[in-house]
Amino acid sequence: MTAQSTNLTSTFAAGVMDNLGIGVWAVEFVEGYSPKLYADAVMLRLLGAPDKITPEELYIFWYKGT
Repeated sequence: MTAQSTNLTSTFAAGVMDNLGIGVWAVEFVEGYSPKLYADAVMLRLLGAPDKITPEELYIFWYKGT
């Protein structure tokens, strides 16, 4: 598989996930540091979070909402 076909596959998959309302996220826990939540635009929309938010702020936003 070439880099170009991989990029097209990733773009296609991202479009499908967006249309289905599936967001991607990851939580990072490092001892001695604040937790971080990384999310794509779909996940931010699903959470009702602002577009411009730090991973630390997003974790707090998410944690308080659960």
